[in-house]
Amino acid sequence: MLRKNRFLAVLVGSFLAVAAISALTATSNTVYARPLPQTTGNVERGKYLVRLAGCGGCHGDFKLASDKGVPLAGGNEFNLGPLGVFYSANLTILQKWTADDFKKVLHEGVDPQSGRVLAPAMPYQEYHGMSDDDVSAIGAYLQTLTPVTNDVPKAQPGPVAGFALKKLDPVSVPMPAIDKTAGYGRYMVENIVGCGGCHSPTNQTGAPIAGHDLQGGGRNLGTDQQPLYASPIVGSVLNAEGYTYDSFVNAMKAGVRPWGARIPSQMPYRNYVIMTDNDLTAIWNFLQTKGPIQAWPATQIPPATRAATAAGTVAATMSGTQSAATQSAATMAPTAK
Repeated sequence: MLRKNRFLAVLVGSFLAVAAISALTATSNTVYARPLPQTTGNVERGKYLVRLAGCGGCHGDFKLASDKGVPLAGGNEFNLGPLGVFYSANLTILQKWTADDFKKVLHEGVDPQSGRVLAPAMPYQEYHGMSDDDVSAIGAYLQTLTPVTNDVPKAQPGPVAGFALKKLDPVSVPMPAIDKTAGYGRYMVENIVGCGGCHSPTNQTGAPIAGHDLQGGGRNLGTDQQPLYASPIVGSVLNAEGYTYDSFVNAMKAGVRPWGARIPSQMPYRNYVIMTDNDLTAIWNFLQTKGPIQAWPATQIPPATRAATAAGTVAATMSGTQSAATQSAATMAPTAK
């Protein structure tokens, strides 16, 4: 599942009329003495979720890498055109934050200290449905990190920054049962891993196209010379492509399709090496509930993605090799146990 992650490719078009400056992009040059953590939660689960959500893709600073890994010290630039230039936050210095502070960020898209709405580079829309327990777990894990000094530049707002980008409503989300059901798989796909950020089509305003979630992305994740679109990952397409549960797991963890083609590096499969069998099974079971593909509406979905989806195949631009399955499959594969 090409991502987003959780997102590295920013939906600039959907925010050209609205933007705000996030205090999470503020400069931080100080290493703070670590106080007692202000957030209680399952630290190990928080560490797991941070990895699956791909937080390191935006917040990891490879310039500060050591034998201990890449610190989540922020500082990575996001040039959002007319919105301005923003920088990822230093997540190693949040020891004084409370659970409510983390909820403000992940559920509402609001900086808890300034009250300002976050810049769209932070995919808080995906985390709006994250359970309160998982938000606390992430916060608890981040507060165990050793504070790291990093010179994070200040945001440089563009001409449309400060317009009416609205925060999301506050929510209280119960923790779902961690099991192998499609219901838990949906929770993981929509609120943790964020598959729809790349694999779901959007209209001209950047809003998801109703009824077409996970049916193939419309944003070019490659270049003009070598376009790259996220493939449809609904069950009917996966089955037509020859996926089984075992080959799905191999694709998620090793980045290899059933017919041997490599998945492009834009797909953060390296993050999923640690994914549990339970979570992989739940995600597979959820994807098997999706499909068959419906007719495309009159939108600006790239022809390669639209044609590949209609045929029930992966776009040839994804790997240079197309599956032998060239017709859509309306039947579903058996549910994994």
